[in-house]
Amino acid sequence: MNIMRLFIKKVRMNTYNPDTNESFDFWINGVLQSKKEIEILDNLPYDLRNKENKEIECLLFMVINPLPIEDTAEEELTTLIFDGLYLGEYNLPEKWVIPNLFKIKYDDTDIFHAVQVDNDIFIIAPRNLEYYSVKKGEKFTFEAILFELWAWEQI
Repeated sequence: MNIMRLFIKKVRMNTYNPDTNESFDFWINGVLQSKKEIEILDNLPYDLRNKENKEIECLLFMVINPLPIEDTAEEELTTLIFDGLYLGEYNLPEKWVIPNLFKIKYDDTDIFHAVQVDNDIFIIAPRNLEYYSVKKGEKFTFEAILFELWAWEQI
């Protein structure tokens, strides 16, 4: 099973509630093992500012545009385009515990699916593939709308 590794380039604080200043979320600029740069939302927040210029192991959730690329006008494609291998239902390694916030946000399910892009594995919600005709083990092209940090540990 592949371990997702991420090199953290930069972490920016983002005020979640500007009126109270009580809660924050963060944007992480990271580099995947494939050398692709992505921006990741840390909304729990873990606050990884002290991990800049370091590598971590992590569990990343990816929101896929529910409309296949071929059904989307080119000018509407504004985020990263990936070619990935659909892995189907995915059993998370035992060390990763999905926070309840995400279970509730994504249909309160314990069943997630995964997509492998190069050496990186991303968790996805099955509902994002409703309009795709992809089957387990097939490659497909998709637009990644958002990445979220679900869990992490130091290497």
